[in-house]
Amino acid sequence: MRGLTCSSFYALIKFRTALFSEVKSIMASNAQLKLLTDFLNIPDVKVTHFKQEPSLGIILSVSSLNSEVTCPHCGQKSHKLHHNYSHLIKDLPMNGQNVYLQVNKRQMKCENCLTTFSEPLDFCEKKRNYTKRLASDILSQVKHSNIKSVADRVAWRQP
Repeated sequence: MRGLTCSSFYALIKFRTALFSEVKSIMASNAQLKLLTDFLNIPDVKVTHFKQEPSLGIILSVSSLNSEVTCPHCGQKSHKLHHNYSHLIKDLPMNGQNVYLQVNKRQMKCENCLTTFSEPLDFCEKKRNYTKRLASDILSQVKHSNIKSVADRVAWRQP
């Protein structure tokens, strides 16, 4: 947990207690969203909202802090939004509950070469619905166990 002081760590623990209660949707203050962003620890991403779905787990709505995206075709920076869509990505569990990142993935239009392209997500491989760190964690567990026990522990279920 980068940049967390002792007092903000205790505030996060108190906030997590409220998060894991039976409340399905919690209005979070800016300070609580900042704590969740720090706790999530994904560069250039901030938590904008969260909710708890009994059948799924915790859903953190996240968005990029970058206003411009580099065009993969010509290399120019683009800030022109073509459209955006919601993408659900599974992350590491918290407190024994599944965590999903609801990403507002942007489709950009390059003003230089006029192509449209999707904003890349550094924390997720292309065309995958799970984070790199979740994949790494699962591989690490398989090295010290077997696939069946890891699958039972991870309880991998598609939303």
